[in-house]
Amino acid sequence: MSLGMFSIFPIPHVWNKNAANLIIPFLPIVGAIIGLFWWGLSLAAVNLSLVFSSVIIMLIPFFLSGFIHIDGYMDTSDALFSRRSMEEKRKILKDSNVGAFAVIMLAVLFFLSYAAVTEILMRKVNLLMLLFIPIVSRSMVGLIMLRLRTFSQNGYAAAFKNNSKSVYSAVLLIYLAIVIITAFALLGVKSFFTISLMVLVSLLTAFYLYRQFGGISGDLCGCTLVITELCGLISLSFTGAV
Repeated sequence: MSLGMFSIFPIPHVWNKNAANLIIPFLPIVGAIIGLFWWGLSLAAVNLSLVFSSVIIMLIPFFLSGFIHIDGYMDTSDALFSRRSMEEKRKILKDSNVGAFAVIMLAVLFFLSYAAVTEILMRKVNLLMLLFIPIVSRSMVGLIMLRLRTFSQNGYAAAFKNNSKSVYSAVLLIYLAIVIITAFALLGVKSFFTISLMVLVSLLTAFYLYRQFGGISGDLCGCTLVITELCGLISLSFTGAV
């Protein structure tokens, strides 16, 4: 169910509403699969020219997730930059039309992602960190969904939280701890800086959006995930987890 919802990988159509609350603790597993493909495909892409390599590598995680999180990022951008009241922001968030702010912020996202990946390739940074970035982002978003109140009871975030258990948060923290230890062992102390920055940015983004909208939703979590992964790439381009 998690793979079918948050990736493009073909799986049998299975949906059991009684097990929907398990989607959140399995998010890091989806992230691990996406990260594995991101890392492997990126190793193949580096044999191309710098421009094509950068474009392909930056787009891989978006394609593998079916662009579902970018949808939330764009919807959030439209609502947030409208600078309207909280209720109007919520209405804009649910509007399926694409506004100017969504297009502008998508361009900003792509430009920054392209610049970060280009720096990573030029500095010959170890691409193994690409395996861990999607796991960290999804572990954090899972925790945010579990711990913060949703402003609507009709969205995906609220549906996934129904009948959730406190142990799910512990599971997500264990995933995060495993990633930190493994990345540190393989890539050194610089990987710890990248992961720490991702965790910090994820929390700051989530709390800011929570205050702006009076709660969280699936779109806001998707926006948080996209920004968290972007900061992971930018951090990697500067620190170089070699």
